[in-house]
Amino acid sequence: MEIVQPTFGRTFRVWWSITWRALAYGIGLGLVASILIGVVINFAGGSQQDVIEISRISGFFTGAAGSLYAAYSRLGKKCGDVKLVLIRAHSED
Repeated sequence: MEIVQPTFGRTFRVWWSITWRALAYGIGLGLVASILIGVVINFAGGSQQDVIEISRISGFFTGAAGSLYAAYSRLGKKCGDVKLVLIRAHSED
C-alpha cells in the first residue's frame, strides 16, 4: 500500500464521489419517506399540519441516514487514482 499526498484534484474527486451520492440518496429516501408517512397520516385522519410536521422530521432523518450510507458505500472503492480506506492509527506511547 502506497500512501500518497493529498492534492486538490484527489480531494475534489473523493468529495464529489461522496457528495453526489449523499444528495441522491438523501433526497430520494427523504422524499419517499415523507410521501409514505404523509399518505399514512392522511388516511389515519391526521390534519394537513400533522402531515407537514411529521413528514419534515422523518424526511430529515431518512435523508441523513441516506447521506451517511453514501459515505459508507464509498469506503474501499476506487476514486480516481486513489482508494478511500480507513487505516487504524497506532497509539504512540
